[in-house]
Amino acid sequence: MIKTTKIEKSEFEQIENEDKAFLAFRYFLYQLAYYNQKPFEVAILNNKNSAVTFIFYKRNKSGKISTRQFSIPREDSPFFNSWISQNFPRIKRRVFNSVGGDSAESYR
Repeated sequence: MIKTTKIEKSEFEQIENEDKAFLAFRYFLYQLAYYNQKPFEVAILNNKNSAVTFIFYKRNKSGKISTRQFSIPREDSPFFNSWISQNFPRIKRRVFNSVGGDSAESYR
């Protein structure tokens, strides 16, 4: 009788084929935890081109504010937006729609 052992994939092998937007968001979560920061607002820019830009405003314990920007392909933006909702349900959102050079702003 031949014994077979199940070979576990390394952490790298598990994530190397993940969606790039998902990996970027996970990396952002790790950075927040590492630097002890909390996002308090996100600006969502619906650009005329094929990307949606998410700009996070974050604050550390001493009150210093910084930003982190992501440009996500339009087809991935609903997923990215849902990850924001799952992880930061009370975050303030500002949405800017750019159409033909004009911008409209809405708050959520």
